[in-house]
This record gives sequence, C-alpha cells and structure tokens, in this order.
Amino acid sequence: MLAAAAAYLECKVMKMVDVGGDHDILAGEVIGGGINKERDVTDTLTLPHIGWSYAG
Repeated sequence: MLAAAAAYLECKVMKMVDVGGDHDILAGEVIGGGINKERDVTDTLTLPHIGWSYAG
C-alpha cells in the first residue's frame, strides 16, 4: 500500500494474461479496501494534471 494514497483496494489475483508486449493484464477479486485520507472530489489527480498521456 502506498502511504500517500488517498484510498486503496486489496485484491486477490485471479488470472494473469501475458499479452506479448511490455504489459500484462491482471484480473483480480477485490477482497478489501479503505480510505486513508478524506478528500474533496476536486482534489482528484488525473493524467492531464500531471502531463501524462497514453494516447498515440
């Protein structure tokens, strides 16, 4: 768990799929979770805010 995370999900890995690239796909069953820090929805950090993009 990341100490600075606002929330977390704990998952049991159900399946791992090697798709032949530099990423694998994991399918999991959520078995727990919680909120570390109460925040307002406007505090959400998104990819555009940090300058990342997964598009071409």
